[in-house]
Amino acid sequence: MSQDTRSNPTSDDNAGDPLLGMAPSERTALALRESQARFTRLTAGLADRLFVFTTTTDGEILYLSDGYRLLVDEHIEQKIGQNWRNLADWTAESINTLLDQFTRLLTGELERSNFDLAYRQPDGNLHHLAIHAYRIYSEERNEDFIEGIALDTTERNAFEARLRNLQRAIDQAPVSILITDTESRIQYVNPFFCRITGYAPSEVIGQTPQLFKSGEQSDDTYRELWENLRRGETWRGELVNKRKDGSLYWEAATISPIRDDRGRIVNFLGVKESIDDSKELERIKEDVERIMRHDLKTPLNAILALPELLLLDDNLTADQRDSVTVIQESARKMRDMIELSLDLFKMETGQFDYRPQTLNLIPVLRQVIRIVEPRAASQRLDFRYRLDGRNLDGEPSPDQPIYIRADARLLFSMLSNLITNAIDASPDGEAVVLAINQHNPLRLAIINRGLVPPAIRAHFFEKYRSHGKKGGTGLGTYSAKLMADTMKMALSMETSDASDTTCIELLIPSAPTLNPDADVSGSS
Repeated sequence: MSQDTRSNPTSDDNAGDPLLGMAPSERTALALRESQARFTRLTAGLADRLFVFTTTTDGEILYLSDGYRLLVDEHIEQKIGQNWRNLADWTAESINTLLDQFTRLLTGELERSNFDLAYRQPDGNLHHLAIHAYRIYSEERNEDFIEGIALDTTERNAFEARLRNLQRAIDQAPVSILITDTESRIQYVNPFFCRITGYAPSEVIGQTPQLFKSGEQSDDTYRELWENLRRGETWRGELVNKRKDGSLYWEAATISPIRDDRGRIVNFLGVKESIDDSKELERIKEDVERIMRHDLKTPLNAILALPELLLLDDNLTADQRDSVTVIQESARKMRDMIELSLDLFKMETGQFDYRPQTLNLIPVLRQVIRIVEPRAASQRLDFRYRLDGRNLDGEPSPDQPIYIRADARLLFSMLSNLITNAIDASPDGEAVVLAINQHNPLRLAIINRGLVPPAIRAHFFEKYRSHGKKGGTGLGTYSAKLMADTMKMALSMETSDASDTTCIELLIPSAPTLNPDADVSGSS
């Protein structure tokens, strides 16, 4: 007859479970040992981060885990039985904090307490601990104890301090800063951004920058912006946006991708500087320049007409005729200056209609030298000439033409500015060298003794960047570069501390053929 063994505790089904053969007290002891082993492994594995402690109500140390070596490199046995005050070189504030928190735990005011402590290592560096402490009661001893965990937060505190400094810098920056996700949804704006736009953070978080779109910006600008960002590149440019009240404002913007540790783009950062003031100044300047250029031409035309009428009078003496001629030439020069000023304005705004001609460079160069010779003579400066590496005894001959493609008036004005600049920068008694190499492009070098001051070397051709230049306004070299760019010429400057010289080099496209019907004399 078969026997039912389903309820039999000695069944083979339970034969492999060692706990079933133990008494309850033995199973409890085993569970306790396993729990202690887990606790020991845990505290040992995190010994470089935290330690566990137990103290009496009087502050006597009863237990410390291995992580105690975070404080000082001493054996735990040396600290057991000592007061917690001797655990480390606590700061005065930390001692007061410990006394206060332990007292509140022991009086029952607090069940648990979280607080921070600081102590100095033997090397003098300040370290930080985050303490989580609580009171326990031992029935075996009929006594209260304080237990807790101490976590080293030195690195975390330093990191958080850096974050706070960064946050303060962003919050107090005098530029607009916004951060978006990869879908252009705004995640952060700083206070300056809100001041400029008139929006509160809550009104823009989650929105896209389309909120500020003015309708005044070309689609090409936005297309270029996004093409740059999709390539992972930074975009820089000017944007005209709309405030909450509908008014427009200008910004110089730099927008960059932000990457994670794997190099993936996770955000976009926009840093924008208000340029409303500079735009307004530009507008005022353009208005003034436009008025000056146009309104001065009317009286000048009258001045030019009068000498022409006077010169028709055969009764003028030679001296009178010379005086009238001087007036006529002065008026013409003033007219040419106004015309050139108008042309420069058109170049700056991209409105100049450049129509190159085939010109002989030599007559233009000789004409410039005639104009600036009195200025050079006042400084006892000579002009020296080189052609294809050979030193010439005098000026290049117009009978040996060098044909180029240029605008005669722009070429004359550009060379006048550059050679005048070389004269002004030269020490008295030196020479200005004009060197021509006939290649394509043709190379014209203007070399003078003396150095460009370091403060303006990188900005030599920029407008008004005249700091350190002798008597300069910064407009001569700026307008020369503007005219060179318009005529598709390359203009550069190199100053050598070793040779104490400065070289202005102009690369000029040569004329491939000569049109016999064109005015190639170089006269304007």
